[in-house]
Amino acid sequence: MMQTVIDYSFMLRQKRRKAFFTYLLFAVVVLSVLILLQNFLLFSVDVASESMQPTLAKGDVAFVTPLAKPLTADTDQSFVDKLFHSISIKRGDLILLQAEPQTKLNKFKTATNRIVRFLTFQRLSVFSDLSDNYCVRRVLAFPGDTVYMKDFVVYVKPAGEDHFLTEYELSALHYDVKTEKLPDGWNNTIGFAGNMEQVVLRENQYMFFSDDRYHCSDSRLWGSVSGNLIAGKLVLRYWPFQSVSLL
Repeated sequence: MMQTVIDYSFMLRQKRRKAFFTYLLFAVVVLSVLILLQNFLLFSVDVASESMQPTLAKGDVAFVTPLAKPLTADTDQSFVDKLFHSISIKRGDLILLQAEPQTKLNKFKTATNRIVRFLTFQRLSVFSDLSDNYCVRRVLAFPGDTVYMKDFVVYVKPAGEDHFLTEYELSALHYDVKTEKLPDGWNNTIGFAGNMEQVVLRENQYMFFSDDRYHCSDSRLWGSVSGNLIAGKLVLRYWPFQSVSLL
């Protein structure tokens, strides 16, 4: 029996409806996966300053894993907390520090912002978030350490050790710092000083330093920083493409 025009029109509408729901389901699945990844595994961030030169340049974009957060001695931490803080932070790692939030977006808006920023290489955001203030610094001192700086080089006596070693001897990562030779007679109190008195870090206290030691603020100015402000560890620079590298 030949199909009538009405039969053909009905079948076409059915086919289009099926295709629409197929595409809708695919979009929902992709969006759900992206939200999970951005919240629990990886999210991207752009380097907003020149503080980490020569390792990172302003405008570089890198992946950060929120799994790398320190666990404190709090007794109320659940198994889930420990599971999602499962990547250790090592001396010399590049860390994303989050400022104390002034306003807080809900998880959906935060995830949406991260997805849009990832797709636009950190150029666009959907929601405004005053708490979205962050910086990248290198962690060099941990709770229990004794630390000081001399001639822009950080010296650390790890907790339980008897001797100071330089940051280069203690770090498992290889990196360079950017300094400038000061003119003779220069007042060392001008700019960011190359020397820092000894500090003993207490529980949940860390010290973070820039790689550009002469021009950028860090723990020389801030002092110790609470581990609660660690938002994650940088693991991969993916933009610009010619500079893709593990961090």
